[in-house]
Amino acid sequence: MSSSPIIKSHPRPSPGLILDGYPLKKLASTNPATLESLGEVYREAGLPAGALNVVNTRAAQAEYMITHPTVQTVMFTGSVGIGRRVMELAAKNPTHIVLELGGKDPMIVLDDADLDFAARGAVWAAFMNTGQSCASIERVYVDEKIAEAFTAKVLDLAKSLRVGNPLDPDVDVGPMTTKDQRETVEEHIRDARSRPSDHDLQNSGGSGFMKNAVVLLHHRKLGAKFKSLGALLPQWRAIKAGNSLKNLWKFTERFFRR
Repeated sequence: MSSSPIIKSHPRPSPGLILDGYPLKKLASTNPATLESLGEVYREAGLPAGALNVVNTRAAQAEYMITHPTVQTVMFTGSVGIGRRVMELAAKNPTHIVLELGGKDPMIVLDDADLDFAARGAVWAAFMNTGQSCASIERVYVDEKIAEAFTAKVLDLAKSLRVGNPLDPDVDVGPMTTKDQRETVEEHIRDARSRPSDHDLQNSGGSGFMKNAVVLLHHRKLGAKFKSLGALLPQWRAIKAGNSLKNLWKFTERFFRR
């Protein structure tokens, strides 16, 4: 997973270690060196050899491990498609599973919000790690009474983000991790640009694996419906005071079932 591998990997082995188990971490093909380094940190901290095991395998070996009778629990973070495959394999024994799959994390901004604080929070949560985080903000709903002011603040902040080498302390947004994910982000941007009557697109370019922050306004396209896992922030001016959350739920339910 490119989705914050260090942060996501710390909590998962803990229950097994506490219960005198032997956690086994399977490395993602996109960033295997990250968890290799994490395993070294655990060993340097004094964890006994063999207590936490880090492996790098192909899909066939990973599936073998899931179905092995000595494995008691499988915890997986990733796509819905692979999550279904994990469920299928785990059902053979059966084995306990914990799945964290793709979503479209919303942020709701009501009319009594601190707009400066909310705008900074939206931009940080959407674009940190170039948006390559399963916990990033993927869509924003704003009360219509504050939408214009909130949007202006978000756009100003997004335009100020600096793209470049992530090892440079002055850089805010680094590169995309994989070619496939870059193509997903580009597809969502192309889809938004294809319907100019339904959206307003704000960004300042970017090329190759370096993608500048993009804010998509008031649209119902791929970038608002499907997880981008990139530096995109779809925003809707969709809610009104009073019955806003009920209406928002009805709107979301109708749209996402299409």
